Amino acid sequence: MEYREHVTKLVESLLEEPELRSEITHLQHRLSVTRQEIIDAWLFYDLAIMDYSNESYSSTTLRMAMHLHNYVAGNWHDRRQDVVLGYLARLDPIAVCDIGFGTPQRYVRHLLGAAQAELALCEFEYASLEFAAVTLEHWRPDWSSSVKLIEHDMNRDELPAGYQVYLFQDSIEHAAQPTETLRRYVDSVAAGTHFIFSLPIEVSDPIPGHNISWTEEAAATDWLAAAGLLVLDKEVIRFRHDLDLHSHALHPDTRQLAVLAVKQ
Repeated sequence: MEYREHVTKLVESLLEEPELRSEITHLQHRLSVTRQEIIDAWLFYDLAIMDYSNESYSSTTLRMAMHLHNYVAGNWHDRRQDVVLGYLARLDPIAVCDIGFGTPQRYVRHLLGAAQAELALCEFEYASLEFAAVTLEHWRPDWSSSVKLIEHDMNRDELPAGYQVYLFQDSIEHAAQPTETLRRYVDSVAAGTHFIFSLPIEVSDPIPGHNISWTEEAAATDWLAAAGLLVLDKEVIRFRHDLDLHSHALHPDTRQLAVLAVKQ
């Protein structure tokens, strides 16, 4: 009950943020999502993490909860977005492809407001593509001139060609055969192509839906190397138990590993 009250207060305070009010109102109206549905989806996303599977991501309200997590200052989503922005600033690409993007991240908004860049946001769930279109519409009405929304199944489809950087933010581990999928993707691109990952370091009891995970960072980077990637940079992202309430259901040392790599 204590966690439920904590989450409810956190969500309610976020929904009242003046800087977010216009965006949240837009999303609620366009997606027909109520305030209580957002709170319920957030509770489910955070507190039932060991109970749901990949099929749960088809929910539009769950996408709304996932998106709003990106706005909680100091949580692990916040830190991951800063790391990704830093990697992209270092590479300065003009063509970026995000596989299993979930919801539009901070880097998308940044690139929309900066110099023209070609972006592809890929997901297998229609709910994610629908949610992204509505969000991007609020961020920039002419978003479709620089962003493609692509239905993509990692278990079946080839990697979209022609991009300088490919992002896998907590996505590759959801593929049915992650090792085979990654090798197929890496084999399909030219040397010098960059990849950005966020990978789960799960000491025990992996989250349902993760078909691969690692107990230490070295094992994860070895996995990337075996696929033909050279790790250029990495950063461990730890959960904050007061903000990342899903972490209470996980091993206390569970964490994320952000990685910047390049095909050799």
